[in-house]
Amino acid sequence: GFAAGIEFGAYVIVAILAAEMLNQAWWQRIYAADDDGTLRRSFLLAAVAVVPMVFVAGLFGLVARGQGVGTDRASVAFFVVVRDAFAEPIVLAVVVLAVLLVTSSADTLFNAIASVVTADLPRLVDAGDRTLTLAARLLTVVVALAGVFVAAQGYSVLTVFFVADLLATATFVPLLAGLYSRRLTGLGAFVASAVGLAVGGMLFPLTPAPLQVLPLEASFFNAFIGAAAVSGGLTALAALASGTRFDLGRLDREITRLDESDPVADGGQAGEGARERGGQR
Repeated sequence: GFAAGIEFGAYVIVAILAAEMLNQAWWQRIYAADDDGTLRRSFLLAAVAVVPMVFVAGLFGLVARGQGVGTDRASVAFFVVVRDAFAEPIVLAVVVLAVLLVTSSADTLFNAIASVVTADLPRLVDAGDRTLTLAARLLTVVVALAGVFVAAQGYSVLTVFFVADLLATATFVPLLAGLYSRRLTGLGAFVASAVGLAVGGMLFPLTPAPLQVLPLEASFFNAFIGAAAVSGGLTALAALASGTRFDLGRLDREITRLDESDPVADGGQAGEGARERGGQR
């Protein structure tokens, strides 16, 4: 019946929402946007444009199913249909475009990794620019090699995404709650994330059978819904049980740019965007 399709849609929505909340590509663009109006228009345009793209991509799955091709590897159904239905020059163009899209995503990931090292690490350790640059490059290479190794194993693309999405599902509610709640502590958010991940992991179909100890069927639906529900519920309990109230105004008073005088990546001066946003609000 249609119940399986509804179940699939439900956990995919949760998984994608969680993953996008932690997607550095979005946060990079939020930070680099000229103002709030530009950010809203950009997100609205992207949201409208992606609907027909997803619709067309979904049609390729139906075509593949109807033709009986690529059914054993649903994640490559699009390429199988293109290979069987179009001439070689078109197939080559599609492959080149796919490689370019993957390269673009990898570039965003590498920029995010480098920014974590060069921008966030100095807040914790006293390291010079040379050390930070070397660390960023080394970490980028390690992540790239790990990605190549995983890709060479031939795992299902959907499965790889689901493994990453499970971690995001268990952590995105505590993370976002920490941006707004004055009562949620770092320890409370961490515990909520860890327990949510543990519950989701024990319900995840790919988890070894000895670790699937909960009295529920191991399925993607139970794993993602369980991880989100448990982490979200524990986040609410942690906030209610906390006796402290964090002063969010401290972020404006105590957190500053690493160097207010150096140019930033978009060519302006550090602090310039913040001043503009403050004036517009």
